[in-house]
Amino acid sequence: MPLPRKGTATRRRTVEGWQQQLAEGIRRMQGSGEIAPGPDADREAASLPAGIQGGVLILMTTGGSTHLGAAIDLGIAQLRASVRRDR
Repeated sequence: MPLPRKGTATRRRTVEGWQQQLAEGIRRMQGSGEIAPGPDADREAASLPAGIQGGVLILMTTGGSTHLGAAIDLGIAQLRASVRRDR
């Protein structure tokens, strides 16, 4: 059985905290009517840091930021697509 790597708990708490804050922000925007209630806040909040982390890993591997930029742009576009137009 492999031993846990040093700092794993801290990194996990950091990611979980970031995801929780994103989900709360999405729910707040849904509650105020800024965005439609349709998107699952927890799922949206999980996908954005996952995409960013993948983009950072590719950036560190290749030196190119294309993947990171795409992950950020598409994550934000997904939320913007649910902006309520009837306000």
